[in-house]
Amino acid sequence: MKNIAALLSLIFVLSIAKGQKAQNIYFLKNDGKEAKSKDSADFIRVIEEPDSGDTRFILKEVYTDGKKMRLGYLSSFMPKLVFEGAVMTYFKNGKRKNVATYQKGNLVGMEYDYFEDGQLNMQQEHGLPALNKSNLAGNALVNSDVKLIYYADSIGNAYIKDGNGKVEFHTKSENDELIEEGNYKNGYKDGVWKGRHMIAAKTYVETYAESKLISGESNVDGKTYTYTTTFEPPKFKGGLSAWSQYIGNETAYPAQAAENNITGTVLTQFVIDKEGKIVEINLTQAVHPILDNEAKRVLLKSPRWIPGKSRGVPVRVKYTQPFKFSFH
Repeated sequence: MKNIAALLSLIFVLSIAKGQKAQNIYFLKNDGKEAKSKDSADFIRVIEEPDSGDTRFILKEVYTDGKKMRLGYLSSFMPKLVFEGAVMTYFKNGKRKNVATYQKGNLVGMEYDYFEDGQLNMQQEHGLPALNKSNLAGNALVNSDVKLIYYADSIGNAYIKDGNGKVEFHTKSENDELIEEGNYKNGYKDGVWKGRHMIAAKTYVETYAESKLISGESNVDGKTYTYTTTFEPPKFKGGLSAWSQYIGNETAYPAQAAENNITGTVLTQFVIDKEGKIVEINLTQAVHPILDNEAKRVLLKSPRWIPGKSRGVPVRVKYTQPFKFSFH
């Protein structure tokens, strides 16, 4: 961890020593949306060109008072940040909040979370991520091998040490709070785990053995669902290859766009709802109304999917799909 801290502390020194570098500066709100001005921003993001001999962009984020918020490296930053290497985030009081290492945007190795007073809250170990071929969002890497090494509360009570112990997690959302409790053995969930929501009528009971989920049963509004995996992504009938074939066969190059040499990649984002329908189509990268509308048309015409499930219950899932329009 000392190496990570030393590496990141050099970022500002290097930029000063090498003089001014090309920069992209953004004024942002906490939800990631751009602010109208610096005065209305929650933080400022600066992305600098790579150092000589390095291919990674340098990321510097600061609170509006100038204090550091996040420092690290990126392999790319459009349309989203892809972290690469060491990344550190900080509380407003200047103390570290999180220390982690990334590979192609995915956590690898040790990760540390801290409380605002500097005490260690949690230590996790992330294994090498594996390719999840069912994910349409650019064949993203998904890491399912995460070991919990240490977990303590804000007053120093350690519930998990060396991967073993009993713990109760509280996860707050916008309108509810999930409480989960169970045992850890050698860094993984073991035995019977129970979960309940404070407001919604949702509960679950799961059984684990050697980190593997053996069985699960959730109850939502009096209805019972059984499962053997906590999350199932939506599936297009016939699989990913059938979806790619549908996109290829259905997408047409609009004649007007071809006549005017209009090319580019339209990047769409949409939701597959609980019934398997594609809804809430948005453009995260628009090119031209003619091409943008063609991409939307293809998505709206899509046959229904098999919906995704969380603990056996159908859920809404967001996906990304590019549409490339070119003459090659």
